[in-house]
Amino acid sequence: MAKRKKKKLTREELDRLTEQSGLEILKEIHGDVEGEKRYREIQEKVKAESERDRNETSVEREKRLKQERIDKWINAYKHMTMAELLGLRDLFVRDVKTAAKEMSYDPGKKEEYLQAKAKYDAIVHLIDNPNEIEVKKPEIKEETEPAEQYMFSEFKKSYIEHVKTDKAPKTLENIERVFKHFEAFFGDKSLSEFVPEDLEKYKASRKGKVKDVTISNEIRTIKAAFQKAVDWGRLKEHPFSKVKIIPVPEQDARPFTKDEFQKLCGVINDDSFLRIVKFAVLTGMRRGEIIGLKWENVDISKKKITVVSSGEHRVKHGKMRKIPMNDEVVQILEEAKSDSEYVFINKQKKPYKEGTVTKKFKGYIRKAKLPDELHFHSLRETFASWGMSEGDFALCYEAITRSRIGKDNRGVCNI
Repeated sequence: MAKRKKKKLTREELDRLTEQSGLEILKEIHGDVEGEKRYREIQEKVKAESERDRNETSVEREKRLKQERIDKWINAYKHMTMAELLGLRDLFVRDVKTAAKEMSYDPGKKEEYLQAKAKYDAIVHLIDNPNEIEVKKPEIKEETEPAEQYMFSEFKKSYIEHVKTDKAPKTLENIERVFKHFEAFFGDKSLSEFVPEDLEKYKASRKGKVKDVTISNEIRTIKAAFQKAVDWGRLKEHPFSKVKIIPVPEQDARPFTKDEFQKLCGVINDDSFLRIVKFAVLTGMRRGEIIGLKWENVDISKKKITVVSSGEHRVKHGKMRKIPMNDEVVQILEEAKSDSEYVFINKQKKPYKEGTVTKKFKGYIRKAKLPDELHFHSLRETFASWGMSEGDFALCYEAITRSRIGKDNRGVCNI
């Protein structure tokens, strides 16, 4: 059988794909006005960075990246107390030594060492410059008459029953996990007994055990639950309304470079999983949407995919949407055909679980010796990012079209 000849993208087609990829995905995430604004900002940023890279020496670049890493962590830690900073300094000294030792055995660990060193340098900078520390004392709640005794354990059950109606199973698991930690720390006591300092203490107790972003998510979950207690009339006022989350520098998901994507494809030796990775880059769909995709929502003849919520996976904001396919997406779907109701299934002929996808993906990232900051969501950002940079979407398209899943050329991306 003659090998199918790939149609080369014209400039007009590339421009159209660019608009339909990067711009549309940003509009979906941020809304039409904000999405278009971010699209233009990224274009300008790419142009400015390209100009800077042309004029910057390797020494200047290394110095700039080092300072950017330190500044990021200064911004994250500047809201801590001096006592917390001093405690972290001792902890980070050990982290730097450990990372340096691991790097000596495995050069691929260099990025982990650089991040550990940046955290330590940021802490030292704040200790040496206490005027940059921004700490606000928590407000003390005035003593009020005790409200009706409503125990946390009782409220927890009612709240979980309430959120079951509109939360995805994964979200529900996270809420139950947060409540478990919260109740273990305070025990079972009346909602009216909680004061702002309690949540501050809980926040401090989690420090060092989990990442700052996880603590912030837990604080949001607790505050949302107590707001519902106020709405239900179980509390006169919200005890935690003015407790702030831990500031975490806002970072867009890190997209893959073409070389990184090539390396990733090259180490994936699981056909079904490689299809998922390629499908994610070509469609921009989220992890849960991909593993929850069913054949009933795929129309190959019309080249359309309908993304809808299911029992296990909820579409973000509850919005159904249609996604067009190109020829390569069609081919991936043809290769994935099976008797299962789900499009993507594992070797046991069962649909993937989100945790499994995350674990396998991170394993391949490390196997390819790629930066640990690359996550599955980076594939979605890559879809948008490559569509915005001139020529990059064509490279992405060609990388997928020229990589084949098979015995003779398994998982090779010839970019």
